[in-house]
Amino acid sequence: MDVQLQELIDKIKKDGVAAAEKSASEKLAQAKKDAEKIIADAKDRS
Repeated sequence: MDVQLQELIDKIKKDGVAAAEKSASEKLAQAKKDAEKIIADAKDRS
């Protein structure tokens, strides 16, 4: 029973980390896209 519980805990941790990494990656990509747009807009204005 202890082994099954530990396996379940490990799976939950792994899934949680994977979800967090995916979310962080998506947010970083969006931030880079937003930054590129801001830079392009600033260059157009000058």
